[in-house]
Amino acid sequence: MKIELKPIQPDAFRRYTQWAALITALALLFTAAALAVRESVPDAVHTDVDINSPVHYSSNEMASQGNSTADAANSRNIKKSEDFYTIRAFEDSVAIFKNGEPNPVYSIDTPLSRLTDADRTLLTAGIRVESLAEAYKRIEDYE
Repeated sequence: MKIELKPIQPDAFRRYTQWAALITALALLFTAAALAVRESVPDAVHTDVDINSPVHYSSNEMASQGNSTADAANSRNIKKSEDFYTIRAFEDSVAIFKNGEPNPVYSIDTPLSRLTDADRTLLTAGIRVESLAEAYKRIEDYE
């Protein structure tokens, strides 16, 4: 049995090329339409939040957000160490205090009125932490 290879006829080759061009054009059209729709839909990450909005967002994990009852209890039960820091309300804002001193080490401009009732209650009691780095991480939640 002898196998004979015949070249593709020019008409068949032209037909396959036309189909490939049509499919490519349709794929480009659908891609362009999808990109246009994607750009026209507002992105939740880039929307502006009203300055008086009660919504408070933080990129920190939920564990860093704090729990008012647990943090208030922990602030009283932490062992005595040489240096400690307290995050609490100060002159209608949030501030970090070292070793219970009356003047803050650092404060932010966020007014207490922008925070939730739970956060205000927690800050009134004070949140005690062991290091300044931890205090800065916690205070990020209120900025």
